[in-house]
Amino acid sequence: MLGDNWDFLDNDGSCFNVKALLVENAKLGDLAKQLANVCPNHPVLPRLERVVMGGIRETVWTKYLPGYMLRCYNRDIPQLLIDLPTVRHYCQSTQVGPLSLPSGLLSVDSPLETFTHHVVPGHGPSPHVGGMPPIVIGAINRYYFSCNHILVSMDGIRPVESTHQVYGIVTLLLEMFHPRHLCTDRIEAYDPEAAAVTTVEFYDFFRHVRIHPPESRPDFPFYGVNHMELANRPAESLQALQDSLDAYLEEHWRGRVIFKNREDAPACAACDLDPKEQWKVQGVMMKDNPSSVYLSEDVLGDLI
Repeated sequence: MLGDNWDFLDNDGSCFNVKALLVENAKLGDLAKQLANVCPNHPVLPRLERVVMGGIRETVWTKYLPGYMLRCYNRDIPQLLIDLPTVRHYCQSTQVGPLSLPSGLLSVDSPLETFTHHVVPGHGPSPHVGGMPPIVIGAINRYYFSCNHILVSMDGIRPVESTHQVYGIVTLLLEMFHPRHLCTDRIEAYDPEAAAVTTVEFYDFFRHVRIHPPESRPDFPFYGVNHMELANRPAESLQALQDSLDAYLEEHWRGRVIFKNREDAPACAACDLDPKEQWKVQGVMMKDNPSSVYLSEDVLGDLI
């Protein structure tokens, strides 16, 4: 039904066939409408409880920057599936493209137990439009990263990075909670008090490890792909980083947005992927790494 027009996605993204992409995307949109109208008086796929939207490496949707900048596509299929009354667990491994949910605070028609976002290694929160995964209101939201940022300390308690440096990373996550990122057509459905039944868990976004003399702190910024030997060290407390995040969150989110280590991550409720096992078989990081965007002190200005 969908044809075979995805072949062009195998190139490097510099000269992909946009027309073919949009034609195929239109077919996906039509398919979503057909599914929605199959049985208007009964739910589509009445026994569907888990939805897994996988990602394919080395396509335009996983390459940075083309996948983030090309935004002329709809997301009707994922939004139709997550709204089905039978669906309890939903996960995605793609952040942009027609099979991804839109960025923003996402209200759903039926209660969802868990939403899990599997970050493609080397990708993560990005300042570009569409560079943030959604937060599904009313669900346990889990974001599985791959040791995006390594911070170090001498005492295992307080990282040596400055407040400005930590904020230059945390501010990308804070954008996910901003009201201006409410998903289109779902604004009226969102009530800020719904945060009281919403949980957000960031796994392995920060890795806090201890260094010992005569070791010295690597140049900032640094992250897993450049310092894997640090990423494999035992994790230290994330409390100082949690305190930094809480200081900037709106009050109704505090206590419900939590940094956790990969050792604490449960298997995905939708696809059963175990982040601890996935870490053992790390893929090659992307050449460009939007999850390692740091905002300089000049950019931060007087935000703190």
